[in-house]
Amino acid sequence: MKKIAIISGNVRPNSNTLKVSQWLEKKTKKEDNMYEVVNLMDFSLPHYNEPIGPRNVIEYINPEVSKWSMAMKQYDAYIFVIPEYNGFFPGVVKDAVDFLYHEWINKPFALVGIGGKGGKWACDHLRTLLERF
Repeated sequence: MKKIAIISGNVRPNSNTLKVSQWLEKKTKKEDNMYEVVNLMDFSLPHYNEPIGPRNVIEYINPEVSKWSMAMKQYDAYIFVIPEYNGFFPGVVKDAVDFLYHEWINKPFALVGIGGKGGKWACDHLRTLLERF
């Protein structure tokens, strides 16, 4: 059985992103794999500010980044649920991805975009970022 994170990629209160993430988690209850919502609101990630790149990190300096890393290490795959902001995905998602490297490498991902055409644009941009892992 695989453990899959459903990452709610928004930190705005009352966001539809969390509601869609929770709906998706409910829909997976009968699946063979285990799915869990991971809400970015539960992490106080700053803008990327580590002194060295994530590929070379052995130990994270920022305690919130360490918490984020420990949370992501336990998953075998990721589903990012993201809204569209001005044709892109939110900056908090970029920071969340940028802080880590080893936690993402060679792991499958899926994308769920919210916002019609904008959701597709956001997914296209995030796919470009995640495919490098």
